[in-house]
Amino acid sequence: MSDLIKREDAIKAIHNYWKKRLDTLPTKESEYGEVHADIQQIDKILEHNRTLCKFIKAIPSANRPQGEWIDAEIPLESGGSMPIQACSLCKTFYPLAYTGGGHRFCPNCGCRMKGADDE
Repeated sequence: MSDLIKREDAIKAIHNYWKKRLDTLPTKESEYGEVHADIQQIDKILEHNRTLCKFIKAIPSANRPQGEWIDAEIPLESGGSMPIQACSLCKTFYPLAYTGGGHRFCPNCGCRMKGADDE
């Protein structure tokens, strides 16, 4: 089960939350008999809503490129070889001792590696 939420669902939840806040603002009657809420409170709520929505839209998408570790060896000057793993997307390689058999993400390009988590 994933703990991710769609960006559109997060924005909808924020709008619903602030709409409820607007609906429950205390109202008062003006000298002309009109009933209204305090405009400063409304402006404050709307500004919070805009700020949160901008924040949500700025979050990078969870849909990262998918890569995989490629096992290889590189020869050493002293003889023998060193086991490495290379990212299939950016081709950057790391000693196997560094990756420990494969990080969930490439440290260079950030792509998600096959087998990470429940994939």
